[in-house]
Amino acid sequence: LPAEDEVLLQKLREESRAVFLQRKSRELLDNEELQNLWFLLDKHQTSPMMGEEAMINYENFLKVGEKAGPKCKQFFTAKIFAKLLHSDPYGRVSIMQFFNYVMRKG
Repeated sequence: LPAEDEVLLQKLREESRAVFLQRKSRELLDNEELQNLWFLLDKHQTSPMMGEEAMINYENFLKVGEKAGPKCKQFFTAKIFAKLLHSDPYGRVSIMQFFNYVMRKG
């Protein structure tokens, strides 16, 4: 960290931080993008439901990933799908669990 008397370095650090935060903010999904993601997930759910839970298989998961837009791409990986995969006999993940994951991480 710059010393107190290094005003120029302090200003540079503040500006760098502001630019970094702006860039990070642009990566976050806005409300409309989240609504679109939920709509796509719901549209591509894979039968049968697991109790009250809507589920999605890997094939449909990838289809949603293609349609969801560039900001969402980071969430549609085999690693994330596998992380959310539990004991579904059809190899699917819960749409709600995935959506909540995106909301926490995105």
